[in-house]
Amino acid sequence: MSDVESFGGFESTNQGSTPESFRQFQERMKAAAAQIQAIKASEQRQKQSEDKLAQILLDFITTHQNDSALADFLEHISTLLALNMPAAFILSLILLYFEELQVKTGLLLTQPPTSEQSSLQLINPDRTEIPPALSLKVSLWIQEIYKTALLSRPKLVKFTLDTEQFSTGPVNKLASHTLSKFLEKNGIYQYPGAISEFCSQYLKGLAIELQKDLPELADPGPPAN
Repeated sequence: MSDVESFGGFESTNQGSTPESFRQFQERMKAAAAQIQAIKASEQRQKQSEDKLAQILLDFITTHQNDSALADFLEHISTLLALNMPAAFILSLILLYFEELQVKTGLLLTQPPTSEQSSLQLINPDRTEIPPALSLKVSLWIQEIYKTALLSRPKLVKFTLDTEQFSTGPVNKLASHTLSKFLEKNGIYQYPGAISEFCSQYLKGLAIELQKDLPELADPGPPAN
């Protein structure tokens, strides 16, 4: 007898049962078992992916730990690691600048643009225009941060509960530094405050998005008397 057939929740000898109802019950149990196995497989794949990304980040830190030119990057990364922020999310914040990480993670910022990715505007006193090709890369980077945040949501959402801290604190510092260095590498120098504000506005929206449909995070209010 199979595990499904021996399941104690339904006995074919029960009063009022029929062979057909028992068969239907078996089919439901088989479907449920298959769903459980699919969930376990998905969780295992996600765990393997998280482990791989954590190793990529560790290798990156180890390789560049004595590179003074990347000292600020490493300091910001270390701060987020100390907070136990997901490695995948940290990686997404620095992908724009490090093409080597795009290759290793398979997250190349070279996809075709969508209508929403046609331009990027940063508020700055110099009104510096960003070439479309660079604007596209930044837009794709932002899109990748969003996708990674959704995948890391169970571990990341607790950091978004203080929306102001999430949008202006260590996450903002790393994102702003990445964007600033990327633009500088391409000969564009932006007012630092404008870049920080740009990243802050995006991260604030991201925090709100991650908190959606999570009633357990709502303030329960004072206990009932």
